[in-house]
Amino acid sequence: MSTKTITIENRSPKYNRLLKNLSNQSTDTILEWKTYFKKCKVNPKCSTEYFTMAIQVCEDILKERREK
Repeated sequence: MSTKTITIENRSPKYNRLLKNLSNQSTDTILEWKTYFKKCKVNPKCSTEYFTMAIQVCEDILKERREK
């Protein structure tokens, strides 16, 4: 099993679009999306890279809210 780390570029258009769309959502909604993205990430038909980035977006938003 590989332990390769995927580096996410925070300036990518996909990251910025998802951040913009999720940042106005409630914390509960973001947690639900994070759970959904985790389920999709393990599906072999899905793009693992995209869902890894989506999970990171959710974690970034939640981290920012905890720090406030």
